[in-house]
Amino acid sequence: MNKTHQFTKRFAMGFAITIGLSTSAMAVDINGGSSWTGWTSKGLSSQLGVYGSGSETAVYEVYTTSFSFNNDSADFTGGAVGGGLTGGATGFGTGGFSRGAFANGNRILGIGVRVVSGGSISVFTPTVRFDLDSDSYQPASTVPGGDGQTSSGTYSEFKDFTVQFASSLTWAGTTLNGQAGNGTFYGGLSTFQTIPGGIGSGVSYDWAFRAFAQADSYQMLFDLDAMQALYGPNAFGFTFPGIGTIGNAVRISLNGLGNNNVVFDATTTVVPPDDICPVISNIQPTLVPINTPFDLTANVDDTTTGGSTIDSASYSIEYGTPVAMTASDGTFDEISENVKATLSITSAGIYNVCVSATDAAGNTCEECILLAVYDPSAGFVTGGGWINSPDGAYTPNTPNDDTDDHLVGKANFGFVSKYKKGASIPDGNTEFQFQAGGLNFHSTSYQWLVVNANGQNAQFKGDGKINGIGNFGFMVRGWDGAKNATPDTFRIQIWDKENGDAPVYDNGDTVLGGGNIVIHVPKK
Repeated sequence: MNKTHQFTKRFAMGFAITIGLSTSAMAVDINGGSSWTGWTSKGLSSQLGVYGSGSETAVYEVYTTSFSFNNDSADFTGGAVGGGLTGGATGFGTGGFSRGAFANGNRILGIGVRVVSGGSISVFTPTVRFDLDSDSYQPASTVPGGDGQTSSGTYSEFKDFTVQFASSLTWAGTTLNGQAGNGTFYGGLSTFQTIPGGIGSGVSYDWAFRAFAQADSYQMLFDLDAMQALYGPNAFGFTFPGIGTIGNAVRISLNGLGNNNVVFDATTTVVPPDDICPVISNIQPTLVPINTPFDLTANVDDTTTGGSTIDSASYSIEYGTPVAMTASDGTFDEISENVKATLSITSAGIYNVCVSATDAAGNTCEECILLAVYDPSAGFVTGGGWINSPDGAYTPNTPNDDTDDHLVGKANFGFVSKYKKGASIPDGNTEFQFQAGGLNFHSTSYQWLVVNANGQNAQFKGDGKINGIGNFGFMVRGWDGAKNATPDTFRIQIWDKENGDAPVYDNGDTVLGGGNIVIHVPKK
């Protein structure tokens, strides 16, 4: 029995495998099978699937891998034969023939085979057929059975795809057939077009495949991104629209010589390399008392932004030096992590607190909130008077009409905000009237009050209604200029909580036209 025939018999069966693309960097041994780091063993052929026509006695181990390509992470040790034009067994170099195949970041699907018993596979001519919507090829129904559907001439559909590897293993691909059958184009099931060009042909073009072999093992690698780009719709040299979309389910038919075939499913959600940072949400708390330890918490989730595990998280205050946060369950090993850090702040104020998170693919995002740190004993604030409302301060929700956005005129205000003894929520009242815009805002509740340690300014936040209706948030900042001989200023921000926090009014820090703001600080 020659070596080619031995190889053929080892592939004479059907089995199902599941392939999922890793989005994190990892080392993958690509050496023909002298080692298998980065590959997953699916088990022995004697324990897998349904045989087609061919040997029932040859035994081999099946491996799969899938990853985002990084030439620096591939281990080419082991003396493999095969490879690419300039890369050989030491790399994937393609010189001037590259059309994007095996570029860093591309999605790679790998199938590996190792002989357990049954001979050498150093010389053979495997054919790999892609049934892109998993409805053409079928494994045999019995052990062994001759009813497997594997022929590209008989069972292939329009836009399916066939690759035939060279038996010499000097490079990975001699004949590529783009299927144009099923009676929808070119008039029949057995009709196909051979793709022109290839490595060494003088055409500036590269195959999207590589193969490496040892005496008793073989690794085939398929660049899914390059396959889609090079052989898909509108690809060069085609007189039909190209192969179909490489989607979630790909059925593969493999055969060597004769009619010995194997059919298996590579069923996966084919995801692109993860280049999107995780989502950071639910940063809490937003209000704390001074000199009191608290847990800063957040959720970090990469489920919808690439699917990588979360690698680390940190926080910073006022854009200072980042401080590490921990995973709430003790280990960063999930796609979604709750993170936390314990801290204490010693001065009252409004602080920018930012949480940063990095996923295993190296993508980092940051999300910030305003943290109010209050001191119930620091004093309270009162104010009353008027301002000239500037152009653009009032932005009501009036679709297709921005007339109100440019209203100006006098606006009256009055407020008091203070902590009652022993309370953690301030008490008081705020009213703001902008007559030109027909706006009369009245507070209904407060959330917090912060009086700065120097007693020069104060901020408070709460909820209220406009003209007696709605659900609006507001925040007031008042500056008591008497503390340093400067004018008093007043700012109020109002937003619509029932309309995605759409802004309604914001005058910025505006000098009072009349009246005053007083920050009442307890005497030391």
